[in-house]
Amino acid sequence: MGCPFEDALMARYKVPAEVDLDQVGQPSRFRAWHRLYLVSEVVGQRWEALLPWWADDNPGKPIDELRVRHYTVLATGPQRSAVVELIAQGGQWFVEGFTD
Repeated sequence: MGCPFEDALMARYKVPAEVDLDQVGQPSRFRAWHRLYLVSEVVGQRWEALLPWWADDNPGKPIDELRVRHYTVLATGPQRSAVVELIAQGGQWFVEGFTD
């Protein structure tokens, strides 16, 4: 079973975000573009990927810095709702993409 939004085109970014987590460690709200967004639902399962350790920027990095956690969420902002892909990497969060 795939994501219900998988056929939608997602605009791609890598905008830094400040993310608050709920009691189970999932995003509950985030701030990006100087705006606050509330997460109403985490869509599907969180998934993880590892950056290639052999790439020029990655030799010698610990595994935790190479791990990228992906969350697809339904978020409501000041002007509208959107499906947003949030990623956590090396202690930092980013908005990776969104579809409104």
